[in-house]
Amino acid sequence: MSGRKCCAVAALGVLLISSPKRALARNDLEQHLRNEYQGKIFLLRGFPAGRTIVYDAGGKLSGSVNVGDWPVDGVLRVGRLRISKNHLTIDADRLYVNPSSNAKFERSPNGLRIEASFASEPNAADADALMSRIFLTSKDDFAELVPDYWKPCVLAALTVPPPAEPEPLKRMRCQFSAQFLRIPGVVLHSQSGASPDGKAASVASTTEMKVEHIGNRVKPPRRISGFEPEFSEQARQSKYQGTNTVGLIIDETGGVRKIWIVSPLGYGLDRRAVEAVSQWRFQPATKDGQPVAVEIAVEVDFHLY
Repeated sequence: MSGRKCCAVAALGVLLISSPKRALARNDLEQHLRNEYQGKIFLLRGFPAGRTIVYDAGGKLSGSVNVGDWPVDGVLRVGRLRISKNHLTIDADRLYVNPSSNAKFERSPNGLRIEASFASEPNAADADALMSRIFLTSKDDFAELVPDYWKPCVLAALTVPPPAEPEPLKRMRCQFSAQFLRIPGVVLHSQSGASPDGKAASVASTTEMKVEHIGNRVKPPRRISGFEPEFSEQARQSKYQGTNTVGLIIDETGGVRKIWIVSPLGYGLDRRAVEAVSQWRFQPATKDGQPVAVEIAVEVDFHLY
């Protein structure tokens, strides 16, 4: 009888000693995460939309996830972080970005919660590795990760001095603030899409066709079909409106071959403009009466009233 009591007391002693150690380790890990991430601004890898985003132990998104537009779904400020056993919870503010006004931030009315799992009880290295699968790091190139229609504008904002371009690219209006450039992964590393002298390549020069410009003997194309873009949810919530400009290459059949942002608005309106305009059809431009491919700029108005 006395032997069994002794063993029971000894086991209880081990339990009392080990529990505070695990709690201390968890507290140390939470403090590490707060020091490294809390209050700082990051870009979400893949720009997932939604108010709750869930990651599995491999750092992959779980469930059905919509890819968003980076000015409204890409940037966030990390708030509270909590570790519970093998689970990490992050509360954050999404930040809207206006790329035409030095990428200034505006806090979204909708918060964001990130839920992520670890394969086992994590240490600091495990937590940092998981965070690098959620957020961009200094090893990433933001310009490589945005959709193709954003690349010329983003590259123009990252290239100093701005690249010399023919019309309509001469009116490129992407601007990034010093605060935005400090976000890990934003600063250009590999000169993605750049020419050997470090300047962004012309959109027209990346096509395989000969592209004309309106004037002299070249008559402009005429739109014959297509729907107008709808407002984004973010723009409606903020009662935001304005005019977006996109560049187009229209081929000899009147179809839109390439499209890119020239003068952005942010608030998800640029993506809406691209989605709509890319479906437009035109009576093709002509030169001496023959259909030709041309590069033009189109203004897209977004007005609530």
